[in-house]
Amino acid sequence: MLDGLGRKRYLIFFILMFVIMIVFLTYVFKHPEASLRMPVVILQIFYIFYIIAMLTCLVKFFITKDDQS
Repeated sequence: MLDGLGRKRYLIFFILMFVIMIVFLTYVFKHPEASLRMPVVILQIFYIFYIIAMLTCLVKFFITKDDQS
């Protein structure tokens, strides 16, 4: 699906993950009664991994050279 896009796929993944994060946070702040039934520590670990994956995509976008074959 993303073959041939080179480094742009990292930017696409970053933007997609960022939009999902904004939508999720908007919903959470408007509906505090719809909480997840998980321990807070597990949720914090999930959020940290999500942010690391998102930032990794952004960093890979900037450090990966575009293959112009």
